Amino acid sequence: GIGIPEDKQQQIFQAFEQVDESMARRFSGTGLGLAIASRLIEMMGGKIWVNSEVGKGSEFHFTARFELTEEEVPANEPLLKAELDGLRVLIVDDNQTNCQILEEMLRSWNMQTQSINRGSDALDVMRASQQAKHPFDLVLVDANMPVMDGFSVAKAIKQDTTLGSAVIMMITSSDRQGEISRCKELGIAAHLIKPLKQSELFNSIAETLGMNGAPQHEVRTATAELARRIPPLTILLAEDSLVNQKLALALLEPHGHDISVVLNGRDAVKERKARDFDLILMDVQMPEMDGLEATRQIREFEQETGEHVPIIAMTAHAMKGDRERCLEAGMDGYVSKPVRVRELFTTIEDCLHLNTAEALTEEIPILELNEEGDAVNAADHNSITGQSEQSDDRDTENIIDWQQAMEKSEIPAEALNELGQIFLTEAPKLLSEIREALKDNDAKSLRRAAHTLKSSAALFEAHPAAEAAYKLELMGKEKKLSEAREALENLDREFDRLLPAVADHIESTTSEKE
Repeated sequence: GIGIPEDKQQQIFQAFEQVDESMARRFSGTGLGLAIASRLIEMMGGKIWVNSEVGKGSEFHFTARFELTEEEVPANEPLLKAELDGLRVLIVDDNQTNCQILEEMLRSWNMQTQSINRGSDALDVMRASQQAKHPFDLVLVDANMPVMDGFSVAKAIKQDTTLGSAVIMMITSSDRQGEISRCKELGIAAHLIKPLKQSELFNSIAETLGMNGAPQHEVRTATAELARRIPPLTILLAEDSLVNQKLALALLEPHGHDISVVLNGRDAVKERKARDFDLILMDVQMPEMDGLEATRQIREFEQETGEHVPIIAMTAHAMKGDRERCLEAGMDGYVSKPVRVRELFTTIEDCLHLNTAEALTEEIPILELNEEGDAVNAADHNSITGQSEQSDDRDTENIIDWQQAMEKSEIPAEALNELGQIFLTEAPKLLSEIREALKDNDAKSLRRAAHTLKSSAALFEAHPAAEAAYKLELMGKEKKLSEAREALENLDREFDRLLPAVADHIESTTSEKE
């Protein structure tokens, strides 16, 4: 490399820092990599340093501290290992480091491995092994490869009847419903998420190959594995939006959790005092009493009893300071709305201390306001306001993205249609509440109703409508009611387009089934 002068060696570990300003232009760096690495290493109780010589290059070193796991080895694991002994596995991944890691894991179970770095070569290698009477039992293929990706490789393997009956497992960097659907279509047995834990890989292989009696008709996913690690819980859900209530129930109930639902913070406090719960999911903005005040009162009650039930905030894109207020009120964690299943289960596992290592969870994007009341510095702001840079001349397809909504929510089409029906009933009521709030000069009620409407629209990837509701929420927060009255026209216009689009989609998909 180019090397780093001694007087610059400490500053490169700070965010957005380069050795000099020309670095970003010449080497396309953001100056974030070392800052992130430094923070992660600090969290693992270690340190990072550099040895560098200008004109020759740099060597980076780090230390980290780990505890030995106390997890017991399952009693049947030695038997399963014996069954895995000698299995032939083909690894297809363009990243050589990933190949080496997988090889080490598999060889520790006495499997025979071979790695290749191009998808197109996989077919040739499999044909050769088939002809040599040494076919592969299992193929681990990376989804994201250049030229020929993992799904194309899997499809080609399935279509070539001369390649035997090797089981295919897909490895990818995400857990989106669309990828899971493609796995099902192609007959791929499992869908695994990087980075892979050795225990997860072992269990997936054993279950996929039917070595422990597990059913094999469903594609194994990382989300399913995460959900299964959480025991059945008694959960209190405090949420005034019917759409968000139904979504939470659809995500949690299939995994054996017992859910009690209340519509406001006052009832949440009352219910908590009346009975014990393992977990509370608390919407931040609710009528009568918001989630912050409800949490404070619950914590006061628990000081007398000596108990502490974890409370997870549910909020749609927290504004600057909201995260701090959640923590100050006594909340243990937070998830963004519309709720995504992987984020929800990860946060639950973290708050209940069920995970074996401290989780590094993403923070909810924090939105700052400029003098005009517009959002700035928002990492994920485009998920709601990304349409603002486009012209207003949008066609019908841009009103809503049903397929994307299904992939992100990870619930079946029938369940999403049911949420759509609820939305068609709830949205007009919320629009009426917004008009009533403006009529009464009630900024607080305006903010709450617009907030609920925004999160519901965002569930269906209805970005223009969610953006319009979001602007009214901000104006309610800033008490800019005269501007809000003008913005109401745009909100009405977007929902006049959105609601018929939702109804048409539900009707068309229902008709297709009939």
